[in-house]
Amino acid sequence: MTIDFEQQGRALLARGYTIIPIAAGQKRPAIPKWQHARLTEADLGRFAGCGVGVLPGVGEVPLTAADADIKRVDAKLSNEKFVANAPEELVEEEKEKRAAAQERRAKILEAIERLKKAS
Repeated sequence: MTIDFEQQGRALLARGYTIIPIAAGQKRPAIPKWQHARLTEADLGRFAGCGVGVLPGVGEVPLTAADADIKRVDAKLSNEKFVANAPEELVEEEKEKRAAAQERRAKILEAIERLKKAS
């Protein structure tokens, strides 16, 4: 699968995400000091062939690991077959996982806001 860094990067930037280039065929950033990188649309053309990474916890949309957990559980709970066939305890367990992830996300976002105000 070919990823167009410029196209994907532009879409993510427009949604408020902070992105970094990922080295082609690898799972590492393509730039040094990536933790501090703040790419703009003007930078996108420099990274043709790279994958796109999203920096968690920064930018207008501070994506967190909890977001991924919520999305995964939502996918299960929106699957009518899963809900209809899974034991009720398992469905309840998934709902509890979602609630816990939402609570973690809220705490992370609160901490980010406190850090922004402190700096």
